[in-house]
Amino acid sequence: MPAVIPVFSAAKTLPLVQTLKQLPKLGKGTNTINIVDPKLCDDVIQRLGPSLKPHVGCSIIDLNPGPALWSSKVHEFLQPQSHVLVEPDPSYHDPFLKPLLEATGSRYHLRSWEIAKSFDLHRYIREGLIPSSQVDRNAGGTATQRNDSILILANATRGERKRRGRGKYESHFRAQTFCSSLQRMDGLNAQGPVRMLMWLPDAEKQTLLPRTVSHRTQLSLVLELYFHIEEIVTASRQAKERRETFIDIESGKRVARRMEAANIQIPQDRQDETQIRAKEALAKSSRKAAAQVRDDPREWEKELQELEEAYANKLFSEYSPGVRRGDGPQTPQFKRLQVLRHMLTFSEKRKVTLDGLLAEEDQIDALQIDLLYKNLTPEEREAATVKRDQIYKTFKDHVASSAALVPKQLAFRGDDRRAFALDPPLLMWDRRIAEPLLASENEFYHTKRASLLDFQPLTPRPYPLTEEQWIYFDYILKTVLHYGNLTIKHLQSLAPGAFEALLPHVPSLVDPLKGGRAKHDELRARCLTPEMAHGLAMAWERWPLRPEIVDTISFDRGMEDVPGPRR
Repeated sequence: MPAVIPVFSAAKTLPLVQTLKQLPKLGKGTNTINIVDPKLCDDVIQRLGPSLKPHVGCSIIDLNPGPALWSSKVHEFLQPQSHVLVEPDPSYHDPFLKPLLEATGSRYHLRSWEIAKSFDLHRYIREGLIPSSQVDRNAGGTATQRNDSILILANATRGERKRRGRGKYESHFRAQTFCSSLQRMDGLNAQGPVRMLMWLPDAEKQTLLPRTVSHRTQLSLVLELYFHIEEIVTASRQAKERRETFIDIESGKRVARRMEAANIQIPQDRQDETQIRAKEALAKSSRKAAAQVRDDPREWEKELQELEEAYANKLFSEYSPGVRRGDGPQTPQFKRLQVLRHMLTFSEKRKVTLDGLLAEEDQIDALQIDLLYKNLTPEEREAATVKRDQIYKTFKDHVASSAALVPKQLAFRGDDRRAFALDPPLLMWDRRIAEPLLASENEFYHTKRASLLDFQPLTPRPYPLTEEQWIYFDYILKTVLHYGNLTIKHLQSLAPGAFEALLPHVPSLVDPLKGGRAKHDELRARCLTPEMAHGLAMAWERWPLRPEIVDTISFDRGMEDVPGPRR
């Protein structure tokens, strides 16, 4: 009979919060975001249920479990052979973890190791925390077969941002460490690739699972090489830089079809507005109709609408009562209304300009695809090349004569449109199997929102790299992605002649169907696909004039490791 392990119930939610409030302020543990609502845990496990079944009877390594509500819920579902709680903060031990450890037949084990020293699987094996049957069965683990006998649970909401250059969040360090161990097949992945479910502050997820190309970084691209990442729980916070609404709705429609095929359902109270709109649009609108969807209004547009309604309803006038036109100052409300009207006029003019420029880019891409894939006569090929180059010259002239903000907005919109148009889409977010569950602040303590990311290793690896090739891969990415808005022509900074030498060996760089562009000035580094990055590393390895590998390693050690592109 499986051991009966205590699980926090809904009735204990309030005492759980009260106990957390009384914790002594030891270390940084009291700043952690912990789940305090059992219903959220139940909804997550129901959402993950089918994919968790291969882990039944596994060993769980649980980093920063805190009050262990989430831990005990997963434990109850999986009935693991061993559940190692790695909790360095002693303030959690007696009130929360001790009852789990002392329960009859308990399979919990507590270790107070520092989290930085808890990523070595052999340490768990040496201390007998992983059953010998699992150790023996997976002793010959390889990168081609996933090790489902181990599951990692992690809470990366603890700690403060580390300062190194622009700094990194703990969740980014945790993901990077996990990815590095997978690449080398050591650490927690020493007996085969393992899965990790990681909680992190919602604001930190955009680098690990970008929803727009502008948030893609070196770390994002490396993670795409080794994992499929799903967002299981979201706070649904909109990023400062959002892509066009019609793309989100079209993406949501695709996910709705996948969910229907897989019989996955999201509770009504866990759906955000975009999910609801996508479901409504699924049956009645085509992609062309979706492209006509207006972007969600910005804050100033909402303010303008409110002021227009108030002015129409005579809640304020142009001048104060008793003041004749031209005899005194306008009312503050009317002045603000005029400013916002001017902003709207300017915004609409800029949209017309952007739409025209995006249409020209589409024409260039279409001609480039014809040149690459159509069986053209020499005359037809020359005509298509001349036409493509003429449109590109006109396009550059239009960009040069446009308003100051247009080039940046053009880059954002164009990159997101092309990334979504790829098959499969560039962003892992657009390849998600199902929509995430929407969580509210009162389901966490402190009352901040967190997200749950599911890191599932890709097996076999689509783009394997030797240790030496990885050094080249990392060197190239650090160089071209140091600033995310640089174009691929920045390859010339790798070494004299590098751009001209590498380009012919990576044909996807000029193929729009694979994410490339006809003109290298228009392919930004943040749009590099894993195929392109892997191809560049292979081409670099074969280039006889490349710098010695020791110089590459020296560059790597001297380069600041930043979590995102500087703008």
